[in-house]
Amino acid sequence: IGGLIVHEATAVRPLLRRPSVTVTVDLERVLEGLNKRADDDAELQKLAQTYQAEDAAKKEEIANMEDSMADLVDERKLLDKEEEIALATLRRQAWLSFIGEKLDVEESLMLQDLFRDVQKASAAMADTEGFDIVLLDDSGLQLAVIERDQRRVIQIKEQLRSRNLLFASSVTDITDDLITRMNNEYASQ
Repeated sequence: IGGLIVHEATAVRPLLRRPSVTVTVDLERVLEGLNKRADDDAELQKLAQTYQAEDAAKKEEIANMEDSMADLVDERKLLDKEEEIALATLRRQAWLSFIGEKLDVEESLMLQDLFRDVQKASAAMADTEGFDIVLLDDSGLQLAVIERDQRRVIQIKEQLRSRNLLFASSVTDITDDLITRMNNEYASQ
């Protein structure tokens, strides 16, 4: 009977594992603290300024067309000029819409790349430091009503469902370490 008890006790032992090491990361703080994000934002801003200069030229062209109408006395030429201005205005509006979409796509691609970088760096850090789980700490985010077209209760419920963490001790927060690690890696490239 003694051998049976020892055997049962050792059979249970392999099922016992060490506690999981869980840490948290504030993704918003990470993204704000990354040098790569600052460089990406500067690149995006430079692109936007290029488009703003192009838009200023289009506006000036339309203003010049409008100014040239003052010299026209022939009704047919006046109507032609009005049509030309309307077409140029329409083209400018379509171009502005296209550029807005283009900038939106560029920014979203940059954020997707940054998120993938955060995932890789988190995994590498977890591997080196012995972390088993890295959670996004969204416990500090407040609930807010954003869209006026959607009922407030629906917005709040959606935000509640998307929450992952209710509380995290600052002891588990590796955000600053992750930012430092990623900035060092970015600087070495």
